[in-house]
Amino acid sequence: MSAETDATALAQAAKDIRMCMFTTLDENDRIVSRPMAVMDVDDANHFWFLTAANSPKVEDLLDNREVNLAFAGKQDWISIAGRALLHRDAKKKEELWGLGADAWFDQGPEDPSVLVLEVVPDTAEYWTSPGRAATAVSMLKAATIGGEPKAGESGEVRM
Repeated sequence: MSAETDATALAQAAKDIRMCMFTTLDENDRIVSRPMAVMDVDDANHFWFLTAANSPKVEDLLDNREVNLAFAGKQDWISIAGRALLHRDAKKKEELWGLGADAWFDQGPEDPSVLVLEVVPDTAEYWTSPGRAATAVSMLKAATIGGEPKAGESGEVRM
């Protein structure tokens, strides 16, 4: 990612990381995060997941649709804030289905207890690092001769 990072590049970087911490607010307004796998990111930069209809996150989303997706890659960290939508779209479920879904849901894409979860992003923040070695050298240099370490770049993107 670079200073010119746009929404599509950021969404693709998040898709490549694939696993995120999916954060909701529960009925007591407590922040709750759980790991989820991104099944797809479409051309509009919407994130798509499959979830069990009876999961606590679905209960959370019935009260508050605001969510956060937090991705941590080898050199990139991405935080995406948006709104979640739940669908019973059989065609979309079939399109998203794969080995990952088979591991979690044993009745296949026809299972009515599986929902499609779409996240429509609003904003995103990102941080990127040049790598461990370069960051360590930069930090050592800053500690010994002064200045701030060059630990990468960060920014905010309207999605």
